[in-house]
Amino acid sequence: MTKDVYIGIDQTGAVNRLGKPKPLPLCLMEGNRVEFFYLETFSKESIFKTLKLSPTQKIVACVDCVLGVPQELGLTWRKALELIKPWEGYGQESARSFFLKLGGGQIFSRRVEIQSRANSVFKEHPFQKNIQTGTYRFWKEIASSSEDFAVPFLGEVVTAEKIPLYEGYPTLSWKLIFGVKCRMPDRLPMLIEKSFPDLVVSQESLSLLKSDPNFADAFVLALSLKQFGRVSPQEEVFRIEGWILGQDIEVSKNQN
Repeated sequence: MTKDVYIGIDQTGAVNRLGKPKPLPLCLMEGNRVEFFYLETFSKESIFKTLKLSPTQKIVACVDCVLGVPQELGLTWRKALELIKPWEGYGQESARSFFLKLGGGQIFSRRVEIQSRANSVFKEHPFQKNIQTGTYRFWKEIASSSEDFAVPFLGEVVTAEKIPLYEGYPTLSWKLIFGVKCRMPDRLPMLIEKSFPDLVVSQESLSLLKSDPNFADAFVLALSLKQFGRVSPQEEVFRIEGWILGQDIEVSKNQN
């Protein structure tokens, strides 16, 4: 039986001098093996090519971007993907103008963002540059091959040819997995040795985790897929707006 291959991908909406989005930091977990890569484009084809995986391998991905829209918008996330297709460019200005247009200039937050105190891509003050530009980049690239992905938290059916996508929130994952209130890339090798001694991580990769917070976040997102259950709440609002991986654990902790 083929085991799932977990990948965590940190977002980046940053662009190079040509206005093209920069490569995405990716963490691969296959069994106990941990490796790191840069992904040029977020697509099924690019993922399999970069990771050199067999077409029969089953990939599950956790990404640091919003997967869903506030119900007040009166549209689905899939409809939002259609709207983003013709939008020009990448980076801060393109992202800002798109979400202003989509939200009509109003500030909306999804219920799960309010619950988890996560930032909303529709929030302008303070401007949410990182999550907004990163989410815009993911949506635009997903939109060009959206049939290759399914979001279980939105009630979408995962078939054999689709990669299931789960929305992650690195700050929450750091808290739930390691019990820390903020990201601590410099302490990550020690935390891994203490809590996950069975993981096989090279010294080169440990140095990368220690020095690069983007790869550190990609790592905790991939680990979230192994550690957390993937069942979303049954309330209709979350099947419309989406859910954050691990938030059910946080809610349960706060209720006890």
